[in-house]
Amino acid sequence: MSLLSCCAVLKCPFLLCSKGESTVFRAHTATVRSVHFSSDGQSLVTASDDKTVKVWTVHRQKFLFSLSHKSGYSL
Repeated sequence: MSLLSCCAVLKCPFLLCSKGESTVFRAHTATVRSVHFSSDGQSLVTASDDKTVKVWTVHRQKFLFSLSHKSGYSL
């Protein structure tokens, strides 16, 4: 199962840690449709059917901020 497929089922992005354990990032309220890492691997960006884009830190495994369709950004 691909990362995107798993995200769609879980409604949240997750990452495999070096020890084979997974880390779950929860914040979206609908199916995640897109998951992308920054070029330096420090940030993760997710886009969801809840009409939000969320940005996360990979190292600290923390939610940073969200952009929503209501904010005037086009998703």
